[in-house]
Amino acid sequence: MISKSCIEIVEPAPVLNIPEFHAVFGHFSGDSKYIEFVALAGQTYLVEEIYPRHHHSIYKISLPSYETPLFLDSRFTRPASNQALDKPQPDWKRSDLARKMEQLLGSRYIWGGNWSLGISKMLHYYPPQKALDDATLALWTLRGVDCSGLLYEVTNGATPRNTNQLIHFGKALPIEGKSPAEIAKELLPMDMVVWPGHVWFAFDSSHSIESKSPFGVIRRPLIERLEETCKERTGADGWSKTCDRNRNFTIRRFCSH
Repeated sequence: MISKSCIEIVEPAPVLNIPEFHAVFGHFSGDSKYIEFVALAGQTYLVEEIYPRHHHSIYKISLPSYETPLFLDSRFTRPASNQALDKPQPDWKRSDLARKMEQLLGSRYIWGGNWSLGISKMLHYYPPQKALDDATLALWTLRGVDCSGLLYEVTNGATPRNTNQLIHFGKALPIEGKSPAEIAKELLPMDMVVWPGHVWFAFDSSHSIESKSPFGVIRRPLIERLEETCKERTGADGWSKTCDRNRNFTIRRFCSH
């Protein structure tokens, strides 16, 4: 059944790339490869199709930034007006975002996670068939953040959710041919060092911050992290068709103050 209705997220909700939520949560241990991200309260989406279940429905939604279909559990939503889809772009302060990221230090790395508190209702809607160890419980409830999810959480979902988008987000810094020390001098807090598959951030003049598997959200010496990146990859002034996702990186600035 096709329905172009608009729905609003009332509390954080997992978004999967398959409609069979019970195949991921409930009957088997949660499988992260089906998890795309966590939709946050207040976000709105257009419903493309509805798949009725016993006491609820699964909504199929679509986003321009995703090639695959996306699916939501209706119990996390309510009807909304189409006008709610248009929202202005926030003007972020570096100090505010850095402070919020600092508060997430020690959070778990969870693929698809961008809500560090987790979604406790998943245990009620999709109850496990046996006691879960702490790692599986965190996965089941999406209690943690992945690399781009760290930024997504602190900006309340107003930034792109995946690195394929982040490589084009904001303004590119000119870094080609520069050494790690030269790059470090030009970085400001919240500048993104990014390539398809991972992103990390300048935290201050001396430290980086990122969510990295299996460590979770960690802070490291900035120059050490830059030297590591430059040893594995080559800096590019922006991301073009000639860039190699396995060999290049770019740096993006999206905060104006």
